[in-house]
This record gives sequence, C-alpha cells and structure tokens, in this order.
Amino acid sequence: MENTIWTKTRLLPILLILFSSALFFFDLGKRDLWAPDEPTYAQVAREMWISKDFILPHLNGEIYSQKPPLLFWLIILFSLPFGDVTELSARLPSALAGIGCMLATFSMGRRFVSNRVGYLAALILPTSALFLWMSHRVAFDVVLTFFVIMSLIYFLKGQDRLKAEGGTPQGGMDKQGLSVSGGHGQTSLSMPPSAFFWLFYVFLALAVLTKGPAGFIPTFITILLYLAVQKKLRLLRKMELGKGFAIFCLIVFGWVIAASIKGGHGYMNEILFRQNIGRFSEPWDHSQPFYYFFINFPLSFLPWTFFIPGAFIYALFEKEKRREMLFPILWFAAFFGFFTISSGKRNIYILPLYPAASIMVAWFLDSFVGAGLKPAPTGRVFRWIGYLPGYILYGILLILSIALPLYAPRYFHGRGVLLAQRIGESANFFGGQYALTCVSAAGGAILAIVLLYLKKPLHALMTTFLFTLLTFSLAKELVIPVINDEKSSKSLCQKASNIMRTNDVWAIYGFFKPTYLYYTDRNRIEVIQDVSALNSLLASTNRVLLVIQEKDFKKVVNEITSPVHILEKDGVGHRKILLVSNKKADSR
Repeated sequence: MENTIWTKTRLLPILLILFSSALFFFDLGKRDLWAPDEPTYAQVAREMWISKDFILPHLNGEIYSQKPPLLFWLIILFSLPFGDVTELSARLPSALAGIGCMLATFSMGRRFVSNRVGYLAALILPTSALFLWMSHRVAFDVVLTFFVIMSLIYFLKGQDRLKAEGGTPQGGMDKQGLSVSGGHGQTSLSMPPSAFFWLFYVFLALAVLTKGPAGFIPTFITILLYLAVQKKLRLLRKMELGKGFAIFCLIVFGWVIAASIKGGHGYMNEILFRQNIGRFSEPWDHSQPFYYFFINFPLSFLPWTFFIPGAFIYALFEKEKRREMLFPILWFAAFFGFFTISSGKRNIYILPLYPAASIMVAWFLDSFVGAGLKPAPTGRVFRWIGYLPGYILYGILLILSIALPLYAPRYFHGRGVLLAQRIGESANFFGGQYALTCVSAAGGAILAIVLLYLKKPLHALMTTFLFTLLTFSLAKELVIPVINDEKSSKSLCQKASNIMRTNDVWAIYGFFKPTYLYYTDRNRIEVIQDVSALNSLLASTNRVLLVIQEKDFKKVVNEITSPVHILEKDGVGHRKILLVSNKKADSR
C-alpha cells in the first residue's frame, strides 16, 4: 500500500504545477534572446503578426521556409496581451509546454505503475539538464515533445478502451502489466475508442505542424513496435485509420496547400522535401557521426544519467516487472534509433524521448526506495545499483561546487572567448553573490549524501529536486545576467536605435543575424556580401548604419571608397562587432 500522499491524485498534479511554475516561469523574460535561434523565431512571429499573413512565415521580408508555423502562431497568441513579441511572450509556449509535459509524464507513469512512479518521473523530466534549459528558450522542441506525448497518451487510452470492450475486467491488468481502467491507470469508459483515436490523430497532426515529419514518423514507429511486440498489429484496423487520416490531412495539408498556393512550387518543395527529407538523408548542416547521441544524450540527461545503468540491471533481475516498461522502452528506442540513423543530428532532436527515459528511471528508483527489497541476489544488487550511483552523483556535484570557484578563473584566464576572458580576469566573478549558486549546489549534495547514508533515498531524491529549483533560480538571477551581456547584441542594437532616423539605411555585412532586426524593431536589413555592393551602399546620400565584424572591417577598410566612421564597438560571444556609418553620429 502506498503512503497516504501518493493516493491523493488531485493533490499531486497541483504540487507538480507549483513546482514546475517556479522552475519554468522564474525570470522567464529577464534574459535577452540569444542567437541564433531565439531572435530568429521571435522575429518571424513578429513579421507574421505585423503583415497579418498567418499562412506564410517571413524573415527579413523574405519567405521563411525552414519551419512550419505552429510555434509562430503560439508566440503571436501569447503576445497579444503585451502588444508585441517580447522575450517573455516568445518563451511562454516552451514554458507552458514544459508544464504540460510534466503532467502528461505523471499521467503516463501512474498508468504504467503507480502514482509515485508518475510523480517521480514528472520531477525527473524538468530537472534533466537539456529539458530544463529548452523550457526556458524560444524553441520548437518542448512544444513538439508535448504533442508527441499527448498523441501517445490518447493512443494508449484508445487501446485500453478496445481491451475493455473485449472483456478485460475493470480495474484489472492486461498481460503486459498495463491497467485497463480503474486504479492508477484509470480511463474514462464513457468515450468510445474512436474518440480517443481521433484525438491521437489531432495531436499527431499538431506535432507535424510544429516540426514536420520528425513529430510523426518516430511516434508512429513507436506504436508499430508496440503492437508488433504484442503480436497485435491487427488492432491497427480498429484505430480509425480512414477517418484519422482524413483528420490528419485536414489539419496538416490544410496549411500546406494554403502556404504552397501563396508561396509557390518552390516553397512547397523547400518545406516538404529539402527541410525534412533532405535534413534526414543528406543534411547540409548538423551532420554528425553515428555515435553522436550515445555521447550527447548521457550528458544532456544529467544528473539522471547515473541511474540508467541501474534501471537496465534491475530489469534483468525483475522480468515480471520489466513488462511494465515495455511501452517506454520501445518509445525510447524508436526515437533514439530514428535520429541515430539520420545524418543530421542535434541533441535537441531526441527531446521527445526524455519523458520515456524519465519514466524508466523513476520506475527503477521507485523500486529502490520502496521498502520491499527482495532477498539475495536482488537485495545485494539493489544496494550497489541504487546507492552507488547516488554517492557518485552527489560526490561529483560536491567536488565541482568547490573546485569551480577555485580553479575556473585560473583556467579561463587569457583564453580567446570574451566570456572566458571575463571570468578569468574578474577575481570576484565566483566570489560574493555568485558564490551562492555554488553554495546551494554543495549544500544540496551534502544533504543528499547524508540522507543516503541514513538509508533515506526518497528524501535524498526530494532534496535533489528542491535544490535543483533553488540552484537554477540562483543561477538565473546571479550568473546568467553576466553571460547574457556576452551572448546578446541588444546593447549594440539599442545604441543604433537611439541614433537611427526614418530614412537611414540599416545594413549588415558578411553575415546575417535576425537579432539585429528584432532589437531595432525593424523588419528589413540590407545584407551585403561583397565589397562592390558595400561601396555602392556607402555612397548613398542617405545615412547608412552598418553592422560589421571587426575582423571583416580590417579586411575591407582599404577597399572602401567612401569615408566611414566607427560609431560603436561591442562584443557578442567570440565576435567583436562594429557599428559604422558613412556619416558621423550627429549627421542626418
């Protein structure tokens, strides 16, 4: 029998919402938009809003064909109360989707095993490194993850309803160990199976409108694997395939057709083939070796990566309980395998498998923290695979918390990156108020080690969650602002805006970053790529304000035929950026 708190199914989601709100909403709009992605997506949404063209996305006045429009629609929706696309409104879709993913993961975990597994999984997900960070960014990936997990939930609900109609007793378990109705996996039997499957297709279509086929193919592979392993592929015929396909096409191709009519054949070819099939088979960027995710996933899923080996070892001993994890394991394998064979890889591509990984780790930890450990050899295995990763994790965290303030300035001193130079040259960067972040992490590690020693692993886990919230909040308040000064071009853009007149020409040489549009409230910037075009532009009678990298300016300055004046100088990341003009700052 579970402890009293785990039976309070209405209280647990409320606690999760409170925890996730504190984690995701704290200072959400305080940080500037960081290149390359954040200002790009915010600017696309702003141009869509200003132009009132909600079908065809634009960037810098030209058609933007790299992503579908759903995220931009959401940004516009959340920007309406603000009257403009702000840092806060642009990040709200990710933050709210993060909360949605937590609640959906809770629902999945309690369906497969118990309330406690669902609760632990829902806390593990947002405290994993990459998911936590992406929930604070303007990005497609957390929104995509939400639609993927919701589509899988409604697929499972539809399967449960079919099984219930087939005679499985209420509140019972099917032979895969999944509850059909009642208990922890309660499913509303008032709705017919078709209604659940229709919702499955709706969320699947929304996933495609978020990020293209990446939201559809691995999700469907998960379902096919699940049915194939159970030898129940015949159930596909009961999944309303005809009507579901019609619903899916109505949502997805309703937009695709409208956008193709406005954008022409070239846009349709770009959005349907080059940006999706092309990225999978022959990518022009983000090309990575086969083993990329084998290295990056463990890093991105920290700190919970330490417990994944224990979950697999435990599954070897507990064959009966292993069946509870059939669906999460196949879900994990489908996404991991699909993007592993893809030529284009980024660590954010596999974010939709993080809920599955969280449920698997929570399943193992729940078994570990429970009192009912079996006799040898399982008991001895538990003592090693349960406590040892915890001691390693908290020990490493404690060492880093002490070593970072002592050795980071010495290590970074004299390095080429501007931020690294700043850390190395500032003796007080990790002193004073910045030390609070390290103190918080160290305090959490020490307390967790003590609790493990006292054989209170559940209390150690709760300590981890709470100190993650505290440490991350301190980092956002104290450390991120320092990094923000180096990552953002907002300062330079504001200086340009202060002197910019209506007839001035706003231009950039040698590269293009949408941040110079977003932070100057412009929808058009001239992009210059060669010296002859630069000379023609600077010869204009209008004043030209030009953004150029210092290294590029040194290369072309002797070839420029017009007088140029350096108005401002700033650093963004490793780049030193100049604001130059063909006229002095006070000239019109």
